[in-house]
Amino acid sequence: MRSSSSSKPATSGSSHRSQVNKSKYSGGEVGNSVLDNLNKRFGQEGGLNALGSESSERRPCGTSTGGGSSWVKWTEGGGAYKWWKASSSSADETGKGNGGGTGGTLEYFGGSKQFCVIRYRPKAEDDADGHQALRGGGGSSVRVGMRFKCAHAAPASGHVPAFHLVLCRRKSSPNETLALAVDTKERVLSLEVFHIGETQASRVRTLHTWSCRDLRPGVFNGLVVESRADNNESGSQDVVPEGITLSIVCNDTSVAESVAIRDDDGVGEVTPVVALGVSRSRLEWDDLVVKPGTGTGLGIRSMSRFRGNDMSLVQAIEEEMLEIENPITFDDIASLKGAKELLNEAVTLPLLIPEFFVGIREPWKGVLLFGPPGTGKTLLARAVASMSDIRFFNCSSAAMTSKWRGESEKLCKVLFQMARHYAPSIIFFDEVDAQVSQRGQDGEHEASRRFKSELLSQMDGIASGDASSGKNVIVLATTNCPWDVDEAMRRRLEKRIYIPLPDEDARTEMFKIYLKSLVLDEGVDVRELAGRTQGFSGADIKLLCRDASMMPMRRVILNKTPEQIRQMKLQGQLDSVKIPLLRDDFDKALSKMQPSVSPDAVARYEKWKKEFASE
Repeated sequence: MRSSSSSKPATSGSSHRSQVNKSKYSGGEVGNSVLDNLNKRFGQEGGLNALGSESSERRPCGTSTGGGSSWVKWTEGGGAYKWWKASSSSADETGKGNGGGTGGTLEYFGGSKQFCVIRYRPKAEDDADGHQALRGGGGSSVRVGMRFKCAHAAPASGHVPAFHLVLCRRKSSPNETLALAVDTKERVLSLEVFHIGETQASRVRTLHTWSCRDLRPGVFNGLVVESRADNNESGSQDVVPEGITLSIVCNDTSVAESVAIRDDDGVGEVTPVVALGVSRSRLEWDDLVVKPGTGTGLGIRSMSRFRGNDMSLVQAIEEEMLEIENPITFDDIASLKGAKELLNEAVTLPLLIPEFFVGIREPWKGVLLFGPPGTGKTLLARAVASMSDIRFFNCSSAAMTSKWRGESEKLCKVLFQMARHYAPSIIFFDEVDAQVSQRGQDGEHEASRRFKSELLSQMDGIASGDASSGKNVIVLATTNCPWDVDEAMRRRLEKRIYIPLPDEDARTEMFKIYLKSLVLDEGVDVRELAGRTQGFSGADIKLLCRDASMMPMRRVILNKTPEQIRQMKLQGQLDSVKIPLLRDDFDKALSKMQPSVSPDAVARYEKWKKEFASE
């Protein structure tokens, strides 16, 4: 076993080796962009430096003096490790460094169920942040950032490119810890109950698992983890289930955001700790930094571009479906208070308090907005995406249809993969009855049936477990013909919300919204106009206001030649501010307009609502 005291001092050769490593990995799958993003999250002071950068110095363990921060063995079993400390990038006014991070290697190739675990012990004189986070009463939240590489071995060797990052241990049983298991081969991260004894460590059980496609063996990966101990305070009236809340970012991708971890057997009160463990593996880490956490999670989403097997399909979705900006808000939509509250519960609240929406309270996977045309169903869908900062995939029939056999099904599969990658996100189907009509009808094309089957399969594949990590994906659909939607699709659209024609109060608000930029004569009463437009949809009222707003201009330019109109414009006689909108203008517009929705159609919607609505 190689001890820390046997390491050789750093030389110019090791510095040169660091520079080679930097060039080797800077163009890899992680790259310097990941390091830059990690630096931003940790701040410039004590950030994560590139391996071998000018601000990093490998000082082998055993060369430091004064009893500073160190890595020590937690278990007395086999295994070998060495570590070095990077030079502190900055110091505060007291002269104490903020901690430049540590690096090292840890390997153990013993029994399949045996681990070698080393623990980090920070000291205030050379790692003030780490000491405050772990030992100085810095609070219940700790943030750990690091770069790591797990050796990629041949399958026959039995070596596993994985390691454990220990985050906390139970007060009632100090040998039981909670550790994040990182498996770069299977590309998964798991939170496990990890038992660490005097001579060996072992896994007890798995509490939660996340998939992370960005993990790669044999190359450096970036990892940031923030854990918050949810301990009950003495005398507190609010009883919080004891456990931890976890946020994880791996290679610039948000894996988990404020996920509440509760153990059925009882996690109990925990204290923060940072340790590394391997079994039949070799771990190399660099720039490991420990800081007090914010307590609010990492607060980021995946901004890296999705890369699938067929980038032509990814590009097609990005160009035709992915909408980054949605300027519509709920304030732009009059009335529909009940629908707004239901959408807020289905979409927004699971993002704000994901720990509540677990188990039987998992978020809705699908929402259907149905009702007469022109009632604001599409506007509501866009407003939800805008208010909650959600990626919005607008899936039209033209975008989802291809002349090539099997292409539509592939496009549908990639669409849902992208939605999960960019989560939280909304997959929006406008006029869903045209894309997912009743199956088995005469004249139904085989390609249409295959597309529907793939869509239904993908909707069933939306993992409810992702919602607790803030990575919720919801399918939002609208239709004017709910009776034509396939029954299987109707079942998957769990919330079916009726959007009726606006009542008098709603129509009054609509008139105020549409006419707020115009000059109205004193004789114009929007409440009276609302009473005269019974049965009008929101789109009808918008058209009425548009037609009425043209009346003043028509009066002024009546029987005028184009040259006369040009002269009137130069003289300022066509200024809209000087031409008020009269009540007579609305009378003329109303005389030429009728509601677009018949009473018989409204009765049919009301009947379908009684049979199938789920509000």
